[in-house]
Amino acid sequence: MNAGKLFAIIAPIFAMIGMGQLAVRFRFVDKAGLRGLNDLVFFAGLPALLFRSVVEAPTFSVLAIASAYFTAGLVVYGVAFAFSLFAFRMGLARAAMIGLNASYGNTVLMGVPVVAGVYGQDGLSSLLGIISLQSVVFLPMTTVLIEIGGKRQTNLRNLLRITVFGVIRNPIILSIFSALLWRAAGIPVPDALDGWLNMLGAAGPPVALFCLGASLPLVKMGGVALEALFCSLLKLIAMPLLVWTVARAAGLSGLPLAVAIMTGALPTGANAFMIARRAETGLEASAATVVLATAVFPVTLALVLAATR
Repeated sequence: MNAGKLFAIIAPIFAMIGMGQLAVRFRFVDKAGLRGLNDLVFFAGLPALLFRSVVEAPTFSVLAIASAYFTAGLVVYGVAFAFSLFAFRMGLARAAMIGLNASYGNTVLMGVPVVAGVYGQDGLSSLLGIISLQSVVFLPMTTVLIEIGGKRQTNLRNLLRITVFGVIRNPIILSIFSALLWRAAGIPVPDALDGWLNMLGAAGPPVALFCLGASLPLVKMGGVALEALFCSLLKLIAMPLLVWTVARAAGLSGLPLAVAIMTGALPTGANAFMIARRAETGLEASAATVVLATAVFPVTLALVLAATR
């Protein structure tokens, strides 16, 4: 891929993120307006896009992609967790947050627009299994470790219940499973409904990128620079390389392999920061990792595109 085509793919993505940053910095959008845009993306735009992608995908086989991704993700999580526990001498809760920061990708706000823009509708359908399972796998696991590390086991059952039900009620996950049921029933999508989903879904990726830029926390690296760099290196370099290794061993090739690698290379998702804030554990390091990994992601994206297209 030549530099011109590469720039044409990357530039619009980060232009939208930059617009979000500038809109907040110069107060063109206030907190209430940003909350409304986030709700539009999360409850309408992206669910419509994902529902239509599942229902209309010519083929839908995501088990191999999801398996490769989560095998690599769990290895990276385990390495980061163990290294933090034994080398950095961190507590269990803080080490769990480092593991999450190093392995939890921004598959919705960043992954959907990037994969849809680069690989189109077929590429997006390959991403759905990872989106569906990532929160189900990594967030409850981290929650358990944080609670054990914080010696708050008495609240563990209630917290797990809240976490699991929160995942189940997630509109992104609900849209995917609803579309799977619709597809299994063999019901054709009426033209009017398809047109509405298309219009609504088209707004999802660009507004999602705008909201991502506007929502990135403005942090000072300070004493958490080493942790942020450690997690970013694992997420942006080790994770895609490991996904590539596992996916090739599983026999993936072509578009599924490219989507798996691209998804593995995504920067740390903001949900990791949300978990840190709720648990009051490693908040600064998590925020710094989200910002640093997102800022460096254009370089990773260029390398992945050059290697896979």
